[in-house]
Amino acid sequence: MPAYYITIIASMAGDAGWVMRTIERWMAMGTGRTAVQQKHYVRLNWYWARALTSDDPAGIAAEAEQLLAATLVDPPRWGIAYHNGLLAEMWLAAGRPDEAGTALDRADRALEAHGQRYAEGLIRLLRARLLHARGESADVVRAAAEAARAWSADRETHLFARRAEEFVASLD
Repeated sequence: MPAYYITIIASMAGDAGWVMRTIERWMAMGTGRTAVQQKHYVRLNWYWARALTSDDPAGIAAEAEQLLAATLVDPPRWGIAYHNGLLAEMWLAAGRPDEAGTALDRADRALEAHGQRYAEGLIRLLRARLLHARGESADVVRAAAEAARAWSADRETHLFARRAEEFVASLD
């Protein structure tokens, strides 16, 4: 259970290293009696961390996309919007904005269909990052990132607000 929660929190904070350290420790100790569903979430978070820290983010993103489709979509489970957001971030790391856009479209549909609103701050931030990846003007990207930061701050989703702040700062 701790690996399940820690990797979700670490991915929300945008800390791939924390995810990797947690999973390495979890695997060294043995995965124990973790429910199959929890293993899927831990694995999806592991894919995210690996994609952000490896030389082959596209290959890892493709594997993650297959796992997500096979485990979270039918029947719909918790985290569809959030994990499609992580998938979009993987595709952005791979330099593949079209695939990132598709993942964000799926995340938006999940926000509406399943009410998984907790992920909305991340999805808004990733939309701003997608604009950046597609070469939009700095003013457009900054406005979208600032809007994502304000939206998250207003809803007290501080991890996503902080990530948006960091992205805005990186635009300078």
